[in-house]
Amino acid sequence: MTLHPIFPLILCGGMGSRLWPMSRIDQPKQFQPTNGFGSTTYFQSTLLRHRGPGFQTPIVVTNFRHGPIVDRQMSELQMQGIVIAEPVGRNTGPAVLAAAMVILRQNPDAQLLVLPSDHIIRGDMTGIVQAMSAPARDGRIITFGVPPRYAETGYGYITDAGASDVHDGLHDVGSFIEKPPADKAQGLIDEGQAYWASGISLFRADVIVEEYLRFDPMTASAVDAAVTLGLERRPRAGRRDHILLDEGAFRQARSEPTERAIFEVSDRIGLAPLD
Repeated sequence: MTLHPIFPLILCGGMGSRLWPMSRIDQPKQFQPTNGFGSTTYFQSTLLRHRGPGFQTPIVVTNFRHGPIVDRQMSELQMQGIVIAEPVGRNTGPAVLAAAMVILRQNPDAQLLVLPSDHIIRGDMTGIVQAMSAPARDGRIITFGVPPRYAETGYGYITDAGASDVHDGLHDVGSFIEKPPADKAQGLIDEGQAYWASGISLFRADVIVEEYLRFDPMTASAVDAAVTLGLERRPRAGRRDHILLDEGAFRQARSEPTERAIFEVSDRIGLAPLD
């Protein structure tokens, strides 16, 4: 068994409202082709980007209504993996936590690479991710920041508090700034020490569970119950492992993104530039 293997965790439960009207409830942006009819979809491109040496089979968290399209698009790529279906949306925090609790039952050394399913990425992302595997093994939570090109007000920003004394390429985090007004965004850019928050992160699965137990034990308990009941009821046949989280338990989880619930309060957080 590979020590601390990296499992891509693809979050595709969103509605993709920015791509309206092409993106609709029954087939949102992540399931649309990236380059016209016949091209791979955003979701499929994300799967393919992290398929190969250094990566394990993916984990996908999606709305239960989109389970069939996830299954179909993974089948088109002949990909196996774990599909976790949310009976109700509770933001990215509980989704990530559920995936961590599922994979820890199979591999206690697992690392999770959290990925939005609707990005187009060019360049050597894989190399940067794998370079950050070492600090992740040491218990750091790595969030990847993109150098800002302009004063975007619809993104979150992460400020750089300087290079880590322990790990090459890793920086300490100064603060998280959520969707600042244009003048503040421009000020952050002018200072030269801020990054767009990419929504991509890397950490050991057990670390994110530990941090939830520290900072939001109620959500940790709710998600653990939702996962346990979902695993007991899951079907045993098929190419992929399908898990429907228990709705009653999952509704008790606090609806917060991972960034607000954990990253902004954890002393384990670190920043890696991703251009």
